[in-house]
Amino acid sequence: MPPRLVSLGMLVFWSVAASALLVRDVLPNLLVGPPPDMRDIAQADDTKGPTRWNLMVPDLESDGPDDLTAVGQAVTETKRQRDGHVRFESVVTLDAGALLDRTPLESAGNERLEIRSVIGVDSAGNLNVLRSSVRIEGDETELLVLEGHVASDEIVITARGPLLIFGKKTFTFPYQARGMVQNSLSPLERLPGLHVGQRWKSPVVSPLTGRVEEVSVEVTQRNVMIPWQDNLVPTYLVVTRMRGLTARTWARASDGLVIRQEVPLMIVNLVMERVPPTPDSLGNLPGGR
Repeated sequence: MPPRLVSLGMLVFWSVAASALLVRDVLPNLLVGPPPDMRDIAQADDTKGPTRWNLMVPDLESDGPDDLTAVGQAVTETKRQRDGHVRFESVVTLDAGALLDRTPLESAGNERLEIRSVIGVDSAGNLNVLRSSVRIEGDETELLVLEGHVASDEIVITARGPLLIFGKKTFTFPYQARGMVQNSLSPLERLPGLHVGQRWKSPVVSPLTGRVEEVSVEVTQRNVMIPWQDNLVPTYLVVTRMRGLTARTWARASDGLVIRQEVPLMIVNLVMERVPPTPDSLGNLPGGR
């Protein structure tokens, strides 16, 4: 039997370790509440009509580290159906060029690419549609397609297309009711109910690479000030970690409105920034669907 002081030291060490685990894994949900799920997001979005986003990358010819150059535009829209189902649709157009260097689509050269995506949930917030396709603008040939569905307690996502270096591939991940599913090129309109310390895991599809992976997401800071609409806006910073890379999302602290998203794409970071609404921007998604 160890001496009394050794036993006391072991007890103190165990108590500290157990407390650390409690603080890290249990208390966040008890203190700050559960993270947002797809039902929360569907119910929170009251945006009328489509939302436009500027797509930008760092300007390599500029000396300013924060200088960006435009490479395309995205249009997102939340569509509510009479049966209570909700569809999150997006159309992205961008110039290929150096942006796609070292991805499966690098052979597309300097053509403009069009990426159409939809994520749909039923009235309970459970996934019932997931599809994303990549093509050259003006050409109906699909270069890469990602499609997914829920099977029991798993989400099954298949990647296929002539430019995939690994051919057709199927990815399977655990799925919880109303669980988050995201598209790296389709920003969500809102992330409601955010609090520092919230953490969750989510499958993310990447249309430009055909990759699908489960990522770790954490709300790390509040009142991070970013410029938008000629003002400094307080936001929550949401950090997504994936295979050594980090993506960041800034959501307005007052209501969870997503203002900016930064996504690592191989050799560059793609910045997607919400365009403030104007009367001219209240049209329909280009091309319809």
